[in-house]
Amino acid sequence: PGAVVSAPPRVNAPSAGVLQPGDLILGINGEKMLLSKTYDTAVAQGALNTIITTIRSTPPGENIQLTIVRDGTTKDITLTPKPSLDKLGNPTGPQSIGASLAPNYIKSEYVQASSIGDAIAKSTEAVTTLTTQTATSLTGFFASLLSGKGAPAG
Repeated sequence: PGAVVSAPPRVNAPSAGVLQPGDLILGINGEKMLLSKTYDTAVAQGALNTIITTIRSTPPGENIQLTIVRDGTTKDITLTPKPSLDKLGNPTGPQSIGASLAPNYIKSEYVQASSIGDAIAKSTEAVTTLTTQTATSLTGFFASLLSGKGAPAG
């Protein structure tokens, strides 16, 4: 699974000029994010959490190594995470590479209904699953904000 860089890195961030939207992070510090044949949001989110946790727990001044795929080419890059700074230059959060990351989770499935009733049932199930997964993710995000852990750092 890994993680996808979902937006351009912040200006002056450790990843500025290095990572680009659409880059796929498949490993960190030699730990590969194994690709799964299942389309499980928990697996995808777990890989993202591993990357973020590793970034946040990197001691100040130490580097991390990311294995990324860009345009079909795999390469290793080295970054030095740093915390965000306030206007006075004081650290305001955990170690970060300054890029927005998202789980690498794409599910594509062809489903054929046998009747209108079957189509309604299948579409209802799909919408319910997506709504539940979205609500669970948002609940975790807001719980993180409210508990003082801040926004996801990547």
